[in-house]
Amino acid sequence: MPSDVRSSALEKALSVLEAVSDQTQAVGLPDLAVRLRLPRQTVHRVLGQLEKLKLIIRDRSRERYSVGPRLSRLAFVTLRSLNQSAPVRLILQDLVDDIGETCNVGVLDDLDYVFLQLMECRWPLRLHQEVGTRIAAHTVSGGKLLLAYLA
Repeated sequence: MPSDVRSSALEKALSVLEAVSDQTQAVGLPDLAVRLRLPRQTVHRVLGQLEKLKLIIRDRSRERYSVGPRLSRLAFVTLRSLNQSAPVRLILQDLVDDIGETCNVGVLDDLDYVFLQLMECRWPLRLHQEVGTRIAAHTVSGGKLLLAYLA
């Protein structure tokens, strides 16, 4: 999402993080500046700050940026956190109680299904998954459903 010149430092930093995260490969400063419609000097300063915080990493040989270890950790901790998902967990628990089977919510990431939330049934024999687990989408019902709607 493009930023304007009057946006706050935090908004600019988040815009840069989102732009870097949206790329399938490392991205350079000129591309980021054009995409965000921000001056190169501003993007360069924000990239430097984000790099110091290990939210992004810089490939010094090619001067390109990608997601850093701290941002990856933050993403996984957020996925595993239960404080944002209480309504979803209540709905999943109602479903599990009604049908007696494990229920989950997930998303496609390329051709993988990533579990965002799940509630297990009480069957003694069941496949145990954790939030953040990635599985080939064609091997689980939720993945098959999402794949069916791809172009």
